Formats: sequence, structure tokens, C-alpha cells
Amino acid sequence: MRASAKDILVLQWNDIRGQRRAQDVLERAIAADRMHHAYLFVGPLGVGKFSTALALATALNCLERPSDAFAAGCGRCSACRKIESRQHPDVHTVEPDGQFIKIDQVRAVQKAASTRPYEGRFQVIIIDRAHQMGDEAANAILKTLEEPPVSMRFALITDQPNRLLDTIRSRCQVLRFGSLDPDEVTELLAEKARSLTPPPEAAFLPVAARFAEGSPGRAFALLESGVLERRVDVVRQMLAINPAHPAQLLDVAEAMQKDKQLLFEYLDILKVFLRDVMLVKTLGDAHRCVNQDLPEQIQALANALTMDDVLGRLDVLDRASRLLERPISPQLIAEDLLLKLAPPSPS
Repeated sequence: MRASAKDILVLQWNDIRGQRRAQDVLERAIAADRMHHAYLFVGPLGVGKFSTALALATALNCLERPSDAFAAGCGRCSACRKIESRQHPDVHTVEPDGQFIKIDQVRAVQKAASTRPYEGRFQVIIIDRAHQMGDEAANAILKTLEEPPVSMRFALITDQPNRLLDTIRSRCQVLRFGSLDPDEVTELLAEKARSLTPPPEAAFLPVAARFAEGSPGRAFALLESGVLERRVDVVRQMLAINPAHPAQLLDVAEAMQKDKQLLFEYLDILKVFLRDVMLVKTLGDAHRCVNQDLPEQIQALANALTMDDVLGRLDVLDRASRLLERPISPQLIAEDLLLKLAPPSPS
């Protein structure tokens, strides 16, 4: 799906979901006072990397934590409250300014490296989407990573580690973050969706979790975007297509072609829906489907199509996606698409 991804921020260490392996590494390092100076958090968008970095900064600088053991930030002391409000003078967040992280942003980090912490035990530098550093910025941060102050810790965050300089990666300890189980994401969404106005339908939460492939951030973005509501209309339109009524076909195609981005969205929705149909046909297992709230529609199309029909329609959708990248009329693409996606007429 083409919704933007963002973290559902969790600032308490013990509330982070699904990343126990990375947390264990950090907990042992803090307890033994053997932290690496720089960590590279690698994993899909929206799975909690940024949340973990902030929670780590809180754990490192919490005024209530004993110096010879690991403990999560208390959430009550002045240090924890300042980190939560992004006002702690020793916790610095760097993120792209436009498309890139620029040299001036890294120079601010270098200036901080020349001083001792103002209030905390450590200065913590969190570089979000670190792969978007420009060449100058990347070479500048490398110098600081090569000779870091003893009281500075780095957390570089990326979902595209291969875009980072090899020399930067080699100076960091890599911690891998994985996708969450859909049930975990659903639980987290149930807690956080109350902040949306109006709150999403409960039936949409497991759908968002599966659409987002285990990324809470992407799932939350989907709930905000309205894609899941539009998805129901898209599936209904596809199932109602009747090639014997060209006027209806043209009306739907004309509506689709007005917004190219919506047409891309339409294609994505239908690809996922047809994969659900394929799952039901091959495994008979609706529990693994993404569209958990549309079991009757999935089953109806599974009964109407052969496996070759399903695979052929997926090929049609892939071809339409490629054509949309070219200077071809979106309406022509939409008309051809709808004609080929029409369910077979009942015998």
C-alpha cells in the first residue's frame, strides 16, 4: 500500500512490542557498562526502531536508574519528562530536511560532541532515516563515529542499510528489528486508535495489521488515511462489474482515472484481495487472509474463478501498474483493466 509509515511512539521501554532480541542486547550492555558507542537499528519502516532509540535515551539518562544496572526510564523524573517532550539538552534527534540529512545538521552534532553532557550521563544522538545523509553529511558523521566522545552514544535508524557508507556500517553494532505478529499489531492499534477522530471500526484493526505486514507504524498510517474504507468500495465495484453493460464500465473507469494516485491505490487493493482469493483456493484458510472483514466476498470470487483465472488477473494488475508509469491515458488503462477483471458471468 502507498500509505506513509510512521512509528506509533512508545517511550516506555517495557511497552515496546516484538523486539525483545534487540532489547536484550541493549539491556545486557547497559547493565555491564559495555555499551557500544554506536548502534545501527535496521528493519522495516514503522516497527519501533525510533521508539526504541528514544526509550534507550530515557533508560540511559533517567535520574532514578542505578549506574551499575539496567532499568527502564521511570517516566517521572525531570530527565524522562524532558526526553518525552523532546526538550532534553543531551538528546538530539536528526532527521531529513526535505530529501536529505544535510551537512549543517551534522555540524550541530559535531558541536555537541565537543562538549560534555549538560544534565545527563550521556549525550544520545538519534539519526532517523540515516541512509538519507548526503555525501558531505555522511563523511562528516563518519569522523565523529571514528573518534566518539566517551559520553556520547549514537542510534542510527534505517530500513535501507545498503545505502549507508560501508565505513559507517562497520563502526556500528547492528541490531535487527523484525516485523511484528499481526495479532500483536492489532492489540497495539486497539490501544492507540482511540486518538483518531472518529475512531476506526474495530473490524478494520486486524485488516490494517495484515495490510501493513507487521508494521505498527504503517498500520496506523493506513487507519488515518481512509484507505481501508475505500477498499470496501473498490472490492464491491470489482465484483459488480458486468461487461455486458459498457456504460457502467465507462462510468467506473472515468471515476478511477481522475486521480492517478488513487488508481495506484485501487491496483494495490485488488492485488491483495486476489491473493486472499488464491489463499482460500489453495489452503482453504480464511484466517490468513488480509481482508479479514470480507470473507463472503473472498469466498464468492474463489468459487467463481479457477486458479488460472486468479493468476491471470494478478498479471493484469501488474501490467496496469507498469503502464501507469508511462505516458498512457489512465482512463484507457482503467477501461482495459475493468474489462479483464470482470467476474465470469454465471452459467
